[in-house]
Amino acid sequence: MLWWKSSPADTSLTSIFSCDPYLKTRVGGKGSGKNHRRHDIEGTVEEFFNAMPMLGDDPFVDRVLNTSSHFCNGNFVGYAGLFAKLLNVVVDISYGTGRKGGEHLSEVLHQPETKEFYTYKTGFFQLPCSERVQYPFMGDSQHLNAWMGNGLQTNLNTFSSASIKHSDFAIAITRYEYVNFYHTMTDFYNVFLMLKLFQIQPGDATILWIDGHPKGGLDATWRTLFGKVYRVSKLKKTVQFKNMVWSIVGYESPLDNHRLPSVPYLEEFRQFFLSQHRISLKYESNCDKLNILIIWRHNYVAHPRNPTGSVSRKIKNEDELLKKISESFPTHNVKGIQIDALPMQKQLEIIARTDILIGMHGAGLSHTLFLPRHSGLVEMFPAYYTSKNRHFRAMACWRNLLYSSWENKDYLREFFNKSTNVDQNEVAKQVLKIKRIMCKRSN
Repeated sequence: MLWWKSSPADTSLTSIFSCDPYLKTRVGGKGSGKNHRRHDIEGTVEEFFNAMPMLGDDPFVDRVLNTSSHFCNGNFVGYAGLFAKLLNVVVDISYGTGRKGGEHLSEVLHQPETKEFYTYKTGFFQLPCSERVQYPFMGDSQHLNAWMGNGLQTNLNTFSSASIKHSDFAIAITRYEYVNFYHTMTDFYNVFLMLKLFQIQPGDATILWIDGHPKGGLDATWRTLFGKVYRVSKLKKTVQFKNMVWSIVGYESPLDNHRLPSVPYLEEFRQFFLSQHRISLKYESNCDKLNILIIWRHNYVAHPRNPTGSVSRKIKNEDELLKKISESFPTHNVKGIQIDALPMQKQLEIIARTDILIGMHGAGLSHTLFLPRHSGLVEMFPAYYTSKNRHFRAMACWRNLLYSSWENKDYLREFFNKSTNVDQNEVAKQVLKIKRIMCKRSN
């Protein structure tokens, strides 16, 4: 991927480098975009999950497949300190305490976040063996270590203690920032990765939310992607799951490790996500009429801890920016929208046909994952938020998209309502630069 970034003293576009600045590899413009001439191919969901993951697919996959630890007569297998697979596990929710979850937001305003997470007593999870299992999970895997240390019991009589036997492959997760599109995207991707690694079709899996969050705006997307999604509080009796995965924590997702050189199966994830929303993957750019999209950040109430709905990193001069881009590209389709105000399917319909995406650093730029393969991203940063936050630059890099950024260095452009008067002239120049490179590649 080619990327360029302005220096603090000069907002002009002067350098083009490899997408990974740590490689320090200079690349030329000629022939550098061969991969961008590929077009997406329609496929069935089954194709994503039937192929056996192989060594050499990706460094992350290699690490997982090469690092497994077996306990409890094979009923517990840990992988690289990130996730685990359990066989014949019984879940008994009488050994856990926490809110049921699913409440309307108005019912739980000002609710402390701690009330939305479960606490566990030994016996919440039960495995059929006499061996004590001790397996440490790495990094930010707090709830996995709590499941292991506080909730897991080994018991030879586990089989007889279950009231219901569940035949689906279960994926157990605890969500943290459950209404934030970026952080929820890491959970979506992690579940996709679990299905891929264990070759399970979405229709044959049950997603089990082990948390007590209220109803959120992304709940419906979970069900569109994976079908059967349940809150643990809905388990009325003790349930035995023949197969269960304790999934990777969102904060430990490959998507959240922005210095990785690659992320496994990312294009397959894009195809899966769009296909599950019935969005066509067949789109080719027309350099005489590109689709250029600016996404706005507006205040909205999403969770109990922010009842005013205040958000930062808004654009103060939206009308001026939209006018400038429209005037700079008079024959093209230029739109500005608050994309998170739309249903997910409509968001994806727009994104899957967007050639150049423009927006302030924020969760909505997670849609970079679903842009067409030839596309480009212009990311903007206010003065109070550093461009060292690589979330979306990394996504563009992993997908070989064009990337550019504008960072405000003038505090007179910042306003008390957390909005920024962006330099529309400079942003327009960056969009033009992306257009020129993109269209040169397509010839």
